[in-house]
Amino acid sequence: MEEDIDLEPFRSGKSSSGYRGVGWSCSSRKYQAEITVNGNKRMYLGVFDTAEEAARAYARAYRRQHEVQPMDQAEEEDEGAAEDEPIRVD
Repeated sequence: MEEDIDLEPFRSGKSSSGYRGVGWSCSSRKYQAEITVNGNKRMYLGVFDTAEEAARAYARAYRRQHEVQPMDQAEEEDEGAAEDEPIRVD
């Protein structure tokens, strides 16, 4: 089952595959995905039949690596209410 991941942010004009972290493996004759961790260490993500599958693997790894915790919905509602209130100046 394919995930619905927007691959547009992971496009690259520098890569022959068209995606960041995705390249062609001559030995396996498939697309290979890898991501750089901590700026210098490469993590192998596997080989895939299509560049899009490899790009999805890269996107999942990228999101895990750069995960931002979403605010609680209640916190968002409280902040929104506070922003709507007029500021009193005495």
